[in-house]
Amino acid sequence: MAITPIKLGSAPNDGQGDNLRTAGQKINDNFAAVEAALATIPMGVEGAGARSFANVDALLANTQVTYGSGANQVVASNIIRTLAEGFAYRVAASGASDHHVTTAGGVKLYVLPGNNGFNVRAFGAKGDNRTDDTAAFNAAVRANGPWGGTRNLLSQGRATILVPRGRYLINGTVQTGGNAAGIVIKGEGSRTTLIRRTNNEGSLFKFQTYSFVEISDMAIVHDTSSPRSAWNNKCFELNGTSGGQKFHISRLFTHGFDRVISHEHFHNEDTSYVSECRFEDCKTWLHARNTQAVINKIVGCTWRGVIDRVFDVVGYGQTHIDTANVVISGAFLHFAAGQGGPSNQFILTNVKFEYAYWGTVRIIEMADSAISANHVEMIGCGITPGQYSPNPDIFQFDLQGGLYTINVIGGDFMHAKIRTRGRAGYNTLNRAFWVKFTGLARSPNMDIVRVGGADSQHPPIIFEDCRDRANIIINTPYDGSFRATPGLAKANINTITDQSGVVRSGTQTYHIPTYGQMVMVKSVKLLIGAKTAGTLGATMRVFGNSAKTQQIGGNVTIGNTAPAGYEVNIPVGAFTSDGVYVEIQRTGAANAHGRIIVETESV
Repeated sequence: MAITPIKLGSAPNDGQGDNLRTAGQKINDNFAAVEAALATIPMGVEGAGARSFANVDALLANTQVTYGSGANQVVASNIIRTLAEGFAYRVAASGASDHHVTTAGGVKLYVLPGNNGFNVRAFGAKGDNRTDDTAAFNAAVRANGPWGGTRNLLSQGRATILVPRGRYLINGTVQTGGNAAGIVIKGEGSRTTLIRRTNNEGSLFKFQTYSFVEISDMAIVHDTSSPRSAWNNKCFELNGTSGGQKFHISRLFTHGFDRVISHEHFHNEDTSYVSECRFEDCKTWLHARNTQAVINKIVGCTWRGVIDRVFDVVGYGQTHIDTANVVISGAFLHFAAGQGGPSNQFILTNVKFEYAYWGTVRIIEMADSAISANHVEMIGCGITPGQYSPNPDIFQFDLQGGLYTINVIGGDFMHAKIRTRGRAGYNTLNRAFWVKFTGLARSPNMDIVRVGGADSQHPPIIFEDCRDRANIIINTPYDGSFRATPGLAKANINTITDQSGVVRSGTQTYHIPTYGQMVMVKSVKLLIGAKTAGTLGATMRVFGNSAKTQQIGGNVTIGNTAPAGYEVNIPVGAFTSDGVYVEIQRTGAANAHGRIIVETESV
């Protein structure tokens, strides 16, 4: 490399030196020559054996630095750095087999973690959306060892693996050489760090006998033009052949994949934690045939798009889903055939389900041959209809499997439908087998399908303190008949509102069903909140049958006042098993908005 000198002259302004423009050009040319030389020629910058390169690409492509003799010789323990990224490497012995990367000249190097951990770019990852970075990711994961046969605090990983901004193509499998312990892989955000896969086969991440594995802050996309039927890949394969624990993913976005999370064995894989993620368009989000999964937590997540099944499980232990949004075309909880463990329980709190243009969600679905004893508790959950109507042929509670208990507390399940399938020999007096709805604003509709012989038994369907249901238990005895039996002997208040107005043109009839259960009608009240222009007038009657031949109490005349309240004079001992029918016949010209409140008591 030649340095071009600048002519200064003998004295200022003697005309012998370079002018300002010429001198500046020579300075620029000299800096360019120095920069070009640094990119190809190692320079000693930290004393004997210390070398630096312009960037990672220049280091890994270098053929001049070798284990040979001469100015470019290196020996084990020498330090090499890259100027652009600030990465540091320690030279391994020429016979080493545990090194992380190798230069084109054959020098074996250990990547040294920086203050923020390992960086996949230091292992040769390009992030250019074209180069397959599988090898670089594997090198980074295995550098984070040590790995061993024992799982204790001494075998945890040493540093976080950073995945900076970029698009990383990975069509192979990222996995450890043995036990996966203490791996933390962290991106720079789901809109900044992208892992892209075009392969329809195999697993992206695979961990066997794992503990304390955490992946966060990135997008993982299966990007393919192949039809869904061709997908046979997994995003996370958890192969805990000797057990697994502490698998944590957070702030991820995933798209595509046959299975996003797959537990491949029946062994003890527990304490999984998923938080603040968004999952779109997959066949199955979590596939598990894992009867020993002890406790799992999923919080603040969204499932959206064409998803066949979110959970496809046998077992999976104590699982809590909290504060979630579900807008999918398939089933949220699918219980497959197989025997679950003793603590097979799912608890859902504050989970919102929606109908979408791509399909109608099924909340709980049990395979016809499922035999697991499953318990599901839903607290403060519900369905938001939105602008799309549900498919009337799809049941939100499709309970065709074996023994189960389902307890739904609070919420609103407007337009939802429930279907049960009777089974022979399911004696509900000594087995856990029931469905209960408590304190709902609007309850599911029922469609009971009886299958089996004369002794087929359905689960009792219990409504307690629901605003649109009396307190009843709908049961099917062994003789195959459907019977409604009293629930708790307490007052049940049902409130009816009509967005078009409770008093409007013609005659309107409002029905409170009791499903064959005998109840005593205690009171019927009409509250008028507001009326339209004109004279308000109407007559209210209450009947105990659909034919309106059994009137309960007398007629009530509605006057031209708003707001106002009216109550039917109901005699003691007014009973009905057909339901309460409230008829309002308008006699004036004005409409009125308000509420009808019906109070009954189970007999």
